[in-house]
Amino acid sequence: MTLAREQVVKYLYTIYHRESGWVKAQVALVDAGSDIVPFLMEFIEAELQSIVQTEYRPEYEKMDRLMAVLAQYADPRSLPLFVRFMYQTNRHFGEAYWHQIRMALEHRATEEDIAALIALLQRAEPKWVATAYVTELHATEALAIAQSLVRMAEQDPKPELRAVLPMLTFTLARPFEFIGLRRRLKAALANNSLPIPADAKESIQESLPIPVDAEPILES
Repeated sequence: MTLAREQVVKYLYTIYHRESGWVKAQVALVDAGSDIVPFLMEFIEAELQSIVQTEYRPEYEKMDRLMAVLAQYADPRSLPLFVRFMYQTNRHFGEAYWHQIRMALEHRATEEDIAALIALLQRAEPKWVATAYVTELHATEALAIAQSLVRMAEQDPKPELRAVLPMLTFTLARPFEFIGLRRRLKAALANNSLPIPADAKESIQESLPIPVDAEPILES
């Protein structure tokens, strides 16, 4: 099913404002297929940007309805957008969608799914304040993504998963659990006789546990 841009906008407006027929509009967008995902993401990005620039209390319930539609596609391109939405709402909205799409990518495990998870894991750096323009990944989400990638390797150790090993080398800025995950990943890759990257060395840094369950703080 192909929808004209004007029709997509009309459906999104109906969903956003919860007008009569908004549930049917959701179904129509999902039935239209993943071709409309880039435009849907563009629309949501613009709305999130608008919320950031306003001073009144944002109505995230409206955005939540749009994110519900986007989540049904489980499109790897949308993964960073779900993280941003979750952080921006301080997890009041979006967390369920984030887990939903991450698990969908883990289960499907295509080349594009793996690449999307790896790209997001690369943003797991030592910044514990989440802003509306998320550039670093909070430790809680970094750990969840690392766990998904390791489980993927244990089910099917694809060559592209070798790139994850250096990312799991423990530092004080990363979750303590990366140590065990790295060992599991290395074992999974070795069981399939895949060469281990030369730069995937064991960390010799002193290990101290880093809390991963702290809620991100939104900048005002």
